[in-house]
Amino acid sequence: MNISVDDNSSKAKNKRTRKKITAIILIISAFVLGFGISAVLFLKNSSPALSKNPPDSNSPSANSGSTAQSGEQNNTKPAFEEKLVPYEGIVEHIFFHPLIAYPERAFNGDSQSKGMDDWFVTVSEFKAVLDQLYSNGYVLVRLEDLYEQKTVNNSTVTVRRPLLIPENKKPLVLSVDDNNYYEYMHQKGTIYRLILDGDGKLASYSINLKGKPEIGYDNDIIPILETFIAKHPDFSFRGARGILALTGYEGVLGYRTDEDYPQHVKEIEDVKPVIAALKKAGWTFASHSYGHRNHAEYGMGYIQWDSDKWERQVQSLVGPTSVYIYPFGATLDFQDPKFKKLEEKGFYIFCGVQLENAQRFGSHSVQTTRKNVDGISLRNRRKNFLHLFDTEKVIDLKARDRMLHK
Repeated sequence: MNISVDDNSSKAKNKRTRKKITAIILIISAFVLGFGISAVLFLKNSSPALSKNPPDSNSPSANSGSTAQSGEQNNTKPAFEEKLVPYEGIVEHIFFHPLIAYPERAFNGDSQSKGMDDWFVTVSEFKAVLDQLYSNGYVLVRLEDLYEQKTVNNSTVTVRRPLLIPENKKPLVLSVDDNNYYEYMHQKGTIYRLILDGDGKLASYSINLKGKPEIGYDNDIIPILETFIAKHPDFSFRGARGILALTGYEGVLGYRTDEDYPQHVKEIEDVKPVIAALKKAGWTFASHSYGHRNHAEYGMGYIQWDSDKWERQVQSLVGPTSVYIYPFGATLDFQDPKFKKLEEKGFYIFCGVQLENAQRFGSHSVQTTRKNVDGISLRNRRKNFLHLFDTEKVIDLKARDRMLHK
């Protein structure tokens, strides 16, 4: 077939035109396709609805919406605090002395065994009390959170503070008297002192039955309660622990910080980190007087001397407190000048000892009661404690009655 020059030129021109159109179409198609892919990727990465694995409610992206933009914080409370109800009744307050860590020393039949049997409880008994309190719905609260001082008609008065607690829980205050670990106490079976271990954890130090130094986490109220709360956090309402009622005549917490001891300067420095750790954990402090004397049997001069010395040698270490726990539970009348002197020192919550719950308000202060959990109560006062725990299921007669057979 013969093709003229003109026909070939026209065909070539048409061919070039078609190539240009095809190239333009390919460029446009590529642009459109690329934009679409980019748009899909953008939407996929920016929209939870298109994400294959949408973020859960705890992820950063889920919480970075309006809450973060508005500057508000997530104040979600633990489950047991989500529903709080008012509590207006009298709050139970029980107290202990340092635990008997070594019953063999406490109940060996000597002249002091009867006192140990009367006024102390063993480790196993304390643990049994905790288990029953928890099972019966009690939760620890701070005594200091139950009362507050207000100015009314230019006068300072103490009033009950509104208390909200988790639904189906009953409030409980716990205190420990004479948490000084006196020398006679550790000779009769308590620990020697509180310490911080190598990791900064609260622990006990004592000399065991073999005469060897021993660091423990399971033989004193403080480490035992810390372990219990770690396992049952709903036993502590908003971090509450207990009150440590301290005297001063043999130092504090097992450290001989009293100025009459030659090593008191070093002991003061040694106890400071322990006090700081207790406060951080939620423990608070109360005055149990300096010399632990029955205030009803002493005059104003003694009370002045005693309160001044506690302020100088104990308060200087643990800080100020509003709580005064009477030695021997022997209360003073609101109008007694000795009571007025203690009020002047800043105390306005006073605690005596009585099996029946009571609170009495004076012009500026409140007087409350506590129940003593000890050998006498475990042996003889089951009815008074049944709403808290069953003493028959708590008392360790095997350990206690050992002394009767000496």
